[in-house]
Amino acid sequence: MVSASIAGTQDPDHPAMAALLTDASSPARTRALKELMQDMGSGPAARPLDDLVIRTAAPGETVSGIFKTRTSLSGAFETPDGIVAVPVADLRNAVRMDGGYTITVQSDFLTASAAPMLRPVPRPVVPAVFGPAEEKRENALLAQAKEEGLKAAASLHAFWSAPPSLVCRDIEAAIRQEGGDAAQAFTGMKAGGRHAALGKKIEKELRHNPTFARELGKVQKDMAAYGDSRGKAFAFGAAHGRETEILTDLAGTDREIARHASRTPTSEPGRALIQTLTGQPALTATTDPADRPSLSSAQTPGPG
Repeated sequence: MVSASIAGTQDPDHPAMAALLTDASSPARTRALKELMQDMGSGPAARPLDDLVIRTAAPGETVSGIFKTRTSLSGAFETPDGIVAVPVADLRNAVRMDGGYTITVQSDFLTASAAPMLRPVPRPVVPAVFGPAEEKRENALLAQAKEEGLKAAASLHAFWSAPPSLVCRDIEAAIRQEGGDAAQAFTGMKAGGRHAALGKKIEKELRHNPTFARELGKVQKDMAAYGDSRGKAFAFGAAHGRETEILTDLAGTDREIARHASRTPTSEPGRALIQTLTGQPALTATTDPADRPSLSSAQTPGPG
């Protein structure tokens, strides 16, 4: 009301007051707005509504903005002029754009619809400035990752150079039976798998062979430390648009670890230790990082 009054004072032909009267006099639009304001004013993402301009879109109007929420009657978009509600049936016609959507209103607020849910579209990622200070920080993170990587590779090498249990020989035999596919061998160690008996042996060794448990635990600890430091280096690089440089710098360390890691199970039989790094770029780093989603985009849902 306040916004429409100000707009009408500044420009007698401004459509704001007419839109307000339409919203107030149309039962369907009133229901849609009431439902929308109840939704926006409650829950963990609730926000004060007194200072917001909230209205419905007119037939034929094109609305462009950031998707905020969906109710049974409408979808809400934040535009430069406030919150605009469009009929829920029109959500299926939303066209994605940078940072939001564009919709041309074709329906009315008469009935609910099983229209698809729209989710926020991530704004384009603009790499942060990379200057001398950032280069120094990146070098420190890379040095830390390489140091942790050397420890992990050494632990793996020591574990297999002087196996603390004959079960290690059986693990290698199982991998050979699978044609060198370590992941397939570890999967077979689960209950009901081809190598389930070996899985039980590993569990027994972990309980009764302190040396085996201790050395395998050290391998896992060192691998986890490398995964953590490697993740920090990659996250910093991603924030500055330098994923390729980070992967290239760590490729040698990754290959050395991967050379040993595929033979080593975790304390949970059937899982390769290499899965410690799940969720990060591939250890081998042989593919173009552009073919993989960035950390930010991987965590952000799209429409649908």
